[in-house]
Amino acid sequence: MDFNYFQIPTRIIQGYDSHIHLREIPELSKKRVILISDYESINLGATQNLRRYIENYSFGLISYQIASEFGEGLSDDALALVRDSKAQTLVGFGNTHILSIARAMAQFGSTEQSPISYIEIPSLPCIYPGLFETYYVAASYDTFKNPYKDANSRADWLILDSSYSEYMRVDEILESSVFGLTCAFDALLARDADMLAESYALKAIELYFSAGMRLASEPTNIKLKSELMHATLLTSFAIQSSSMGIGVGLAMALENNVICSESRGAGAVLLSVLEYSLVTNIDKFQKLGRILDIKENDPITTGMKFLEAVQSLLSHMEIRPLSYYSYTKTSLGLVAKQAARYRFMVNLSRPAGFYELSDILDNASKHGISISTDLVDTDLSKSSYQVATPKQEDVTVG
Repeated sequence: MDFNYFQIPTRIIQGYDSHIHLREIPELSKKRVILISDYESINLGATQNLRRYIENYSFGLISYQIASEFGEGLSDDALALVRDSKAQTLVGFGNTHILSIARAMAQFGSTEQSPISYIEIPSLPCIYPGLFETYYVAASYDTFKNPYKDANSRADWLILDSSYSEYMRVDEILESSVFGLTCAFDALLARDADMLAESYALKAIELYFSAGMRLASEPTNIKLKSELMHATLLTSFAIQSSSMGIGVGLAMALENNVICSESRGAGAVLLSVLEYSLVTNIDKFQKLGRILDIKENDPITTGMKFLEAVQSLLSHMEIRPLSYYSYTKTSLGLVAKQAARYRFMVNLSRPAGFYELSDILDNASKHGISISTDLVDTDLSKSSYQVATPKQEDVTVG
């Protein structure tokens, strides 16, 4: 069986120029189709070949554009378009934000009498909502992202065509990949992560490190972009088998409060989240250390060495710290309050409520992507999280 073509139950096609398989998809043949994408992709010409293939095999095509940046949710106009056009198939093309809205349009526009098929085509390595039973999207009148669960509304097809990443800026690819890396850590550190989720997450993290470290200095290397897309596919499997956690919760809340996008917020708080999770997940950090061939007898030292590797990765990928963005103490309080509301936040190996999340955000805003040496003296029996104060000997970026 060709590994580039498999079903789980979403049918997945991956590989360079895999969009040519659109002609084989029955959900496009003689169907009324809506293509949901963003303005930037159209201006760059990224959707030209996609539109041509759809037009050749469909009954008719309607193009609908939304903003690629955060702040725009599922609107009433979008749902009205789906229902009034009597669309039979929706194709989502873009980043996770675009794909989430596209899936929501297909989900809420469908009826028992007129079901709508959904085809998901990411433009860069990202988390794929079409693979999930539950995903999060905000309506135009609500900034807080609410969970929607429906096992029957997954994507019918997921096409991972790495050629589309050639149209995307490298910094956007790296930011999106760091969000995927955050999701992989969340899935790995979840309290009920099973062996399947753990293996997916560990392999994904290995790919993020190997490809992420090189892509910043090799921006035209399509093989590295393809590896990152494969990593986000494995991460999507891991999250589906496990659950999201602190990193994703804070990232979504940062976007909810218009401080920064999810992908940027995930990178801004990732190191502080891992510091918080280290002591109670020391066995899993031992496994992470083996990925990078860290050979230390002391488990805390292994964890610290791994955090230093994460710090180096974030610095190499030029991920901005939380202090780069505009916020107030009040707005960070709202971020912590909203993040604590997500149900998956109870599925943690180390509980994190409002006060713990506030401490993590405070640590991220003070230290950026540097590591506190206070962890070296951490007693494994302690369960409380102490915000580190800056010291002269702290490890710093640059």
